[in-house]
Amino acid sequence: MKKMAAAVASFATLATEPGEDAFRKLFRFYRQSRRGTADLGAVIDFSTAHEARGSRPGVPKVVRFHLNVSSVTEHDACRAGLQPVSKWQAYGLEGYPEDLSSIPSTHMTANTVIPRPGTLTDIHGRQNTGAGFIFIPNPFLPGCQWHWIKQCLKLYSQKPNVCNLDKHMTKEETHNLWEQSKEFLRSKEVNKRRPRSLLEKLRWVTLGYHYNWDSKKYSADHYTPFPSDLAFLSEQVAAACGFQDFRAEAGILNYYRLDSTLGIHVDRSELDHSKPLLSFSFGQSAIFLLGGLQRDEAPTAMFMHSGDIMVMSGFSRLLNHAVPRVLPHPDGECLPHCLETPLPAVLPSNSLVEPCSEEDWQNKSDLLGNHT
Repeated sequence: MKKMAAAVASFATLATEPGEDAFRKLFRFYRQSRRGTADLGAVIDFSTAHEARGSRPGVPKVVRFHLNVSSVTEHDACRAGLQPVSKWQAYGLEGYPEDLSSIPSTHMTANTVIPRPGTLTDIHGRQNTGAGFIFIPNPFLPGCQWHWIKQCLKLYSQKPNVCNLDKHMTKEETHNLWEQSKEFLRSKEVNKRRPRSLLEKLRWVTLGYHYNWDSKKYSADHYTPFPSDLAFLSEQVAAACGFQDFRAEAGILNYYRLDSTLGIHVDRSELDHSKPLLSFSFGQSAIFLLGGLQRDEAPTAMFMHSGDIMVMSGFSRLLNHAVPRVLPHPDGECLPHCLETPLPAVLPSNSLVEPCSEEDWQNKSDLLGNHT
């Protein structure tokens, strides 16, 4: 009863007045929250959504999303380190998207394209229209997440891709961040004053058409080839969600420390919102907030665990969202359990997934203990 009372008291303090920035208030609330406390009682956990018994007050109902199982062969899924699509679970939230006619003209442009909604079915089998937000809890084969973690840390961080360090360092100084950082990561010295390696200072990397953080735009003149393996992975996920013609052309990799956040924002750089935005999460868990068109609309909080995928298209591309907190493992361990399993014994001969060396595995484990 004490925990329940604490939860009621906590959420009672979040009552907002009309016009107040409800998103900012909840962002600060979850920024200060701790895992294992009543403060996280309203956070949706899609990894256990199939066990849900009705919705909670003030929390949108979780609904099933029916994937296009025949659009991705088992061979292609396995090549990318994914389970067969028939084994995936996929969900949406009732009310995301809402009636598109309610979108104010200030949020639309002459070139804005919104797709026709798909079909969602709630946990009890009732149908709802709308497929702008799709959440897929970890569909990766055991051990295969490590390949994509390795790519993010070791390969995608290399030139000619662009990163946050480029503003302060030369290309020569940021060449092969992984090799430059190995000795730092290998050190077992526990010293907060130890200089951080370049990889630990990495905050973002852009791929393909590079995002300009100053102008908030993409430019056709600033382009490098998009990684073919990541493009293949993205295309399989997009096809399973009904976007058969999707082609990955641009990407942003965000590297989070345990004390990092992603501020409240809306992705307005792309004019064609019919193309989905895919988000892959690897490492520690985090809280993701998905709000409305205005900041006075309280957001929905959900956990992102390692391997989870979010797909946002249409209306959902216009919504405020943020990451207020990265959560350490609840048992005090460095890594989530899903990252402790080895690669499958048998992979296709043309698999994109490669084994991770013992040295690389240890270095990445140490790094992920403080990052996500």
